[in-house]
This record gives sequence, structure tokens and C-alpha cells, in this order.
Amino acid sequence: MAAQSKGAVRSAAPTRISDAEVTEDGTVKIRFNNGRSVLVPPEKGQTGREQLEVATSGSAVGWLVVDVPVGSYSVPTTLSVYRVGKPLKHFGDGLVLLDWDFIDGDRHIRFSSTQAHGPGTDWLTMEVHDIVTGRLLKRWLEQSDTADPRIPLASITGRVTDGASVPLTDTVVSVRAHPAAEPFALTMSGEGGRFTLQGIRPGEHELRFDHPRFKGRAIKISRCFRRGN
Repeated sequence: MAAQSKGAVRSAAPTRISDAEVTEDGTVKIRFNNGRSVLVPPEKGQTGREQLEVATSGSAVGWLVVDVPVGSYSVPTTLSVYRVGKPLKHFGDGLVLLDWDFIDGDRHIRFSSTQAHGPGTDWLTMEVHDIVTGRLLKRWLEQSDTADPRIPLASITGRVTDGASVPLTDTVVSVRAHPAAEPFALTMSGEGGRFTLQGIRPGEHELRFDHPRFKGRAIKISRCFRRGN
């Protein structure tokens, strides 16, 4: 067996989350592989925490915060994520959060949301965010159980290039109802400048391209639907 050189220090194992739980008063207790633990107290306005999940890698833990009253009950509209040694990050657009999970090797989170009442409940808004930066990477619509199955959602596939036909990666491609509206579909162009936007509903929309090196460009698109007899 080779002798350890003088002064050599073995690197300590990285701190990982071993498990977590929500206590009766709404506090999240997070335990680490080194025997230590941390308490995340209830947040202002919350009435509960649910769907707690620890990332497979042990690098993060997240939960939904039940924080908005709707009639006689409250609903979750905030997703909180704790990473080892980092402040809490909060995700959500004010809609009712339905489900969420860690994806892409625990580097990203995905969640679904919808309106509490009204025609907006026919659509589920799906989002993917980067955990470290919080950046929105992808957004699209899916039909809920109450949606009219005769109105399918469409997709747009394309390729982004500059004036010299050089592919542009990391271009934000989005679709919105009008220029001032939030995009209901968004993605990033990948290798070769290729992109696919999914969840495009019928109507007149704006297709927009934004890249840090170039001025944004927008074009009008129309997606029609004709009902059968």
C-alpha cells in the first residue's frame, strides 16, 4: 500500500441533502449527509407546504407553498427550491401550481400551472427553469381535461441564422398574443440554430426572436381552426 505523502489532506465528501420533511407547523427540516440539519421556517402568508421532493443528486430540495386563498380554500402558487448553502429561490407566475419535478440531472425544474377558475382552466402552462439562475428556458401550453379535444395545439419548428446564414444558438424564440403580453410559448435555439415551439393555440400571434448580439425581430403569424359539422 502506498504511503500517504506528508501534509496531504484528504478532500472531504461534498455536502448533500440526505432527506427532508415538513413539520406540523409548516417548517421544512433539511438533513445533510454530514449529520447537520437546517430549518426553513414558514413563509409569510403561507397556509401549508406540499409536494416536497429531494433531488436525486442531493443538491437541492423543493416544495410548493400553499399561499393564495380561493374561496373557502387555499392553493399553491409558489415553488420554493433550496440548494445546499444557497438562499431560497422562488418560482411561479401567480397561477395555481399543479405539479413539479427536477429534470436534466437536477439542473432544471419543470412545473405545470393553470388558472383557478374560468376558461383559462382549459390550458396548462408548462415551464422549465434553470435552478441556479432561475432563468426561464422553455414554456408551452398543454390541454387540460376540460379542453375541447377538437382544438389541437400546434407546433413551430425552424432554424435561426444571422445575415451571413451562420446558425445562432441561445436565441430566445417566443410566441405571444400581442407585443405587450407575456409569451405563452418560449424556447431557446440549440445546436445549428434549430428550435421547436410547442403548444401554439389558434389565433393571431407575434413570433419573436431575441439574441444578445442582435436587435430583436418580430413577425405576425396566424393559426386558424375550423370546426367540423
